[in-house]
Order: sequence, then C-alpha cells, then structure tokens
Amino acid sequence: MTAPPWTSKEDETLRRLHSEGASLHSIAKSLGRSNAAVSRRAKVLEVSFDRSKTEAATHAAVADAKARQMVLEQDLLGDVEQVRLKLSEVQTMRDFQAFGQGLDATVRAYANFKRTIPDDGGAGEARGIVGKILFALEITILHEGDSPLLNPVGYANPATGKVEVAHTYGEAWNLHQEQIRSLALKGKAR
Repeated sequence: MTAPPWTSKEDETLRRLHSEGASLHSIAKSLGRSNAAVSRRAKVLEVSFDRSKTEAATHAAVADAKARQMVLEQDLLGDVEQVRLKLSEVQTMRDFQAFGQGLDATVRAYANFKRTIPDDGGAGEARGIVGKILFALEITILHEGDSPLLNPVGYANPATGKVEVAHTYGEAWNLHQEQIRSLALKGKAR
C-alpha cells in the first residue's frame, strides 16, 4: 500500500514545524506520516534537520550513564570488600562456605558488570584468581577428600572437551589440577 501524495498543506506544515524547531519524529507524528517519509519529503523541499541538538543530548546522556556506571562499580566493589573482610571472621566450616559463596557471587556480579563496559581492566582475571584461591583454601583447610560437595562442580576436561562433574572435594581437586596441568602443557606447546 502506497502512502497518499503529499499535499501543499502538508508541505507548509512541515516547513512551519521545522522552522519552529520541531524534531523529525514530532513532525512525522503531527502529519501522520513515517519518519522516513518526512525525511524524504524534507530533502525534496530542501529542509534539513540540525543534528547538533541531538548530538549534544546524546553526549550528555552518555556522560550521565558513565557517571552512574562509576557509582555502581564503586558500590559493587565495596560489596566485594565487605564480604571479603567478613570471610576472615568466620568460625565454622559452614559459615566459611556460605561467606565464600557470597564472595564468589559478589565478585561475579562485579565482573559481569565490568564485562558490560569495554576494557574490563582485568576483572575477568581477578574473578578467576579469587575463585581459585577460595577453592584451594576450602579444600586444603576445611575438607577431607571424600567429603561431599554441597553443589557439584563441573570442569571442562581439556583432553576430551567434555564437562566432568565432581561430587566430592577430592574429585574436584583432581579435576582442577588436571585442568591446570593441561593448560600448562598447552602453554608450553605454543
């Protein structure tokens, strides 16, 4: 279905609204036409829309968003620090595990947030290091090898490419060490 031809009244309305500073979108809405149709007709009538206001508004919106991102980032980092400090105060194995999971969740939230911003500055690496430190601490200090994991852990086996699930701390430790050895061998092969 084709749109009806432009009338001289619509042309006058387009020129008048444009001279009053109306946006392309608002003119299109007033005329009951699409943005594309108004844009094409404005070219025919040699009417151009000044993009400087749009550019300035976009620049201001980007600056505001970056400021909000910085505040949120600082809040998330503060949450990570608080949980990390509480981790040193725990007395029982269950509390250690709960706070360790809390620390893991807050670090992941921080890392996921950082991932949405270009150039995460090493947040992914930090998340991996913190997770490995917590896992090693938990295994070496608190658990025997045959103690069951509350939440089974899956590791990608580099040799087979399959995910192997560990149900005990001993299995998890062995899979973790196998993964590290395999990655080290890959690094030497380069």
